[in-house]
Amino acid sequence: ALMGPGVDPHLYKASAGDVNVLRDADIVFYNGLELEGRMTDLFVEIASDRPTIPVARGIDEDDLESPSQFAGKFDPHVWFDVTMWQDAARETAKAYIELDPEHEAAYEARLADYLDELETLDAEVQSSIEKIPEQSRVLVTSHDAFGYLGRRYGMDVVAIQGVSTASEATTADIKRVAGIIVDRD
Repeated sequence: ALMGPGVDPHLYKASAGDVNVLRDADIVFYNGLELEGRMTDLFVEIASDRPTIPVARGIDEDDLESPSQFAGKFDPHVWFDVTMWQDAARETAKAYIELDPEHEAAYEARLADYLDELETLDAEVQSSIEKIPEQSRVLVTSHDAFGYLGRRYGMDVVAIQGVSTASEATTADIKRVAGIIVDRD
């Protein structure tokens, strides 16, 4: 992994060392919905030499959200809907099998185990959210990255800033969110 905890992938710019790591990799995985916005050209370049897999291509486009501020692009935060992340996991396993068909059974077994874990997680999240009174099922956040979570698990998501962390919040945004908090008790 190139980015450690707390690093914003939207704004991340690959270092020369990162480029070398990618060039030396047997296979490269990335989101594929421009989550790593500044690295898109690099992924295209790397793809000419080695398998470079946008894992979100395994997700049906009809399931993707296209926020108005992204003009024709999709919200890249797909892992917050566990069922969509299962599709990304399938895409990852498929790529490994294509790269290393000799070990297909092992990849399929790992995929099955991971899909089971994700299914359990999906049920746990659903159960936890159902314990919240319906009026209070609102997630207030600074960055609008939780749309898929809200849609999957029946939560309203209210963000101060948009889908991209490059946007800046205004005083009006703060007042709008404060009003929602008060209204939703």
